[in-house]
Amino acid sequence: MYDLHCWEYGVLQKSLCDADYAGDRIERKSTSGNCQFLGEKLISCASKRQTTIAMSTAEAEYISTASCCTQLLWMKHQLEDIFTKPLTVERFDFIKKNLNMHFVSN
Repeated sequence: MYDLHCWEYGVLQKSLCDADYAGDRIERKSTSGNCQFLGEKLISCASKRQTTIAMSTAEAEYISTASCCTQLLWMKHQLEDIFTKPLTVERFDFIKKNLNMHFVSN
């Protein structure tokens, strides 16, 4: 299991990922799983069979980690869109409240 962290705009993005090497007994494909958190809140969680057959545990983990990083980058870009474009006061307060960002001021 890998644990990835990224700080953006004062909020911790955390991602956990793991792979089950050759978990499919018939096709010998591995299964990847990952979860993304923003602060302490779960944002997304996914589990899927890998499309290629990994030749080793390390390769299966590498594929899983790459998928996890892709999701983490997508979240980073979403945060950039939220925090770099003008927001109405009501929308800003809603986001601040739901992300427990009590330390951010208007």
